[in-house]
Order: sequence, then C-alpha cells, then structure tokens
Amino acid sequence: MSEYRVGIITEGPTDIHLITGILENGFPSHRFLPTLLSPTQEELDLQKKDGGFGWRSVYLTCRELKDRLAFSTCVGGFDFLVIHIDGDVAYHRYEDAGIVDAPGVLPCAALGDEIGSVCAKLEGVLSEWIGNMSDTPQIVFCIPYISTETWAGALVFPESWGDVSEDCNEDFVSRRLVALGRPKAEKARRLVRQSGGQIKKVNGTYSRIGEYITCKGWRAGVCRYRQAEKFDNQLKGSLIK
Repeated sequence: MSEYRVGIITEGPTDIHLITGILENGFPSHRFLPTLLSPTQEELDLQKKDGGFGWRSVYLTCRELKDRLAFSTCVGGFDFLVIHIDGDVAYHRYEDAGIVDAPGVLPCAALGDEIGSVCAKLEGVLSEWIGNMSDTPQIVFCIPYISTETWAGALVFPESWGDVSEDCNEDFVSRRLVALGRPKAEKARRLVRQSGGQIKKVNGTYSRIGEYITCKGWRAGVCRYRQAEKFDNQLKGSLIK
C-alpha cells in the first residue's frame, strides 16, 4: 500500500472532514497522512479561527505562505497539497471579505456561465494567490460546485440525491439537506439544520462523515459531477501508479 503525506488547506472544518473522508475511503489501496495547514488541528478542535473560516481564510493562508517565501518549502514537505475553495467564490468580491490589493480578479465569472469555465477561472485565481513556484510537488485544487454540500449530500444520502445536479443553486441544496435530515430516524445523517431562519452545518455529523463514504459512492459522485471528476483525476495524477 502506497503512503502519501498530504497538506490540506480548506475553507473550514466540515470541508476538511469531507476531503479526508474521500481520500481515506475513495482510494482504499493507498494510505494518506494528512497535515492540516488551515484550519489547523487546534482550530479544528476549538471550532474557532482568528479572522474566521471561509474563503478569506484560504486566501490569507496562501498570502502568508507566499509573503514569507515559504510556499515552496511548505509544499516540499508533502507528496502533494490539496487546496479547497467552493465554486461560489467565483461570484464574490474581495471587498466583501475585507481584502484589498489581492492578486487575481474576483468576481471572475457571472451566474449562468458554464460550470467548467467558472471553476477553471477560479483555479486561475488560486494560482495567483499561490504565486509562481517551481520544483514543487503537485498542488491539487478541490473546487466543488456549487459547494462541498453538493458532494456531501450525494455521499451521505445517495438514495435521495438523484435529482440534485451540479448546477443546482446553494439554496436548493441546503433546503434538500434540511428536509432529508429532519426525520428523527435520520438524525445520525443530519448534515445541516435550520435554526432561526438560518441553515447551520452539523459539525458532529461532518466529523464522522467518513463512515458514510464508500469507494463505490465516491465513484458514483465522480460520474455525476464534473468537478468531482476533475478532483479525482488530479488526485490520481498525484499517486504512484
């Protein structure tokens, strides 16, 4: 069994659990040793991060490593690095996150643009955040569309997710997850809950999401979602044949 050291940068704790669950269960013939770069293990344990979680956190982590000229050194300590950001970031503005003088253009796409094009442009923005690096292991971009909840729903509720396509908007995905997790019998699989008119993620379910991810389930997701297929192909390209 091949063993890989993997550095991971994500928007938040639930994304880390999903990605590590995919690595561990979607590729059973390989072993992965993840190092959490952001959020760190301490931030994951506390469910708290200075400045908050989200895509802003991914940007600040990349900027810090780039400004300290530490990105190449950091990535050099791993067989490959996974950087996650949700597809909806393509429609956000730096100003909304309190970011100034950032490389790369945001928003980089418009609603209604073809999904593959949107995410390709977002990869370009991530590359601007990282900067020019040479002689480093591969960086794998993980860009679920429209967010990781699309993939999570497919993996945890495969029997009820058939009509959730990749172009479904975030509100549709959230409402479907709320409905599927509402019955008492589904409490263990409840990924989100509605409280005070707001949709909130259930961290406890995400922390054990790996229990619901199977190799067969991930393969099915790869067949359904183009961004899952792209992530899968990039991961395969980083593994020893």
